[in-house]
Amino acid sequence: ILNKESGMVGLSQISSDFRDVEAEYLAGNEMAIMAFDVYITRIVETIGSYFMRLGGVDVISFTGGIGENSDLVRSKVIEGISALGIKVDSEINGNRKLAKNNVVSTKDSKVKAWVITTDEEYQIALEAEKF
Repeated sequence: ILNKESGMVGLSQISSDFRDVEAEYLAGNEMAIMAFDVYITRIVETIGSYFMRLGGVDVISFTGGIGENSDLVRSKVIEGISALGIKVDSEINGNRKLAKNNVVSTKDSKVKAWVITTDEEYQIALEAEKF
């Protein structure tokens, strides 16, 4: 149940693949909208709690499959934390090639938002090489 019926699929009743949920969100599916909104809210709440705990933040990084590939998620999260003095640069954020390993917040943002690509296989190889 935890592996197959929980998480995004349990919440959305659509799929565990966030791309499917996002597509349904854009199509107006109510369950997808609710699941997407819960997902964004949790991210925003987590960033806010870390901001308070750390007494500030210099950079927010988006990484991994969703962080790297969903300009919608990035824009919604940045919108949700706009009180921190951060604004999305829609032109860069909306262009997948431009956004990779680049700042997607505006130049006048107090907090910078980066999209950082990951390479888990390379990192695993580096760690394995130590043995």
